[in-house]
Amino acid sequence: MLGAATKALLTPRPGAGLVPDPVRPLPRPAKPDRLAKVLAGRMNGSYADLPEHERLAALTSVQDTFAAAGDLAA
Repeated sequence: MLGAATKALLTPRPGAGLVPDPVRPLPRPAKPDRLAKVLAGRMNGSYADLPEHERLAALTSVQDTFAAAGDLAA
């Protein structure tokens, strides 16, 4: 009886482990322009108390960074 109880406890069950079943599919990768828009929106919220010229300079630097990176899929 003890052996049967131990075996029942050690038998893997569906969904047991690090990742539960069913596994949710990963989202598709975001395009660089979408990433830039999200980052710019977050920066606008974070730096709302800065003067306008400093906010615009920060946003321009982000846009320049994404433009310099080009197509990330290549």
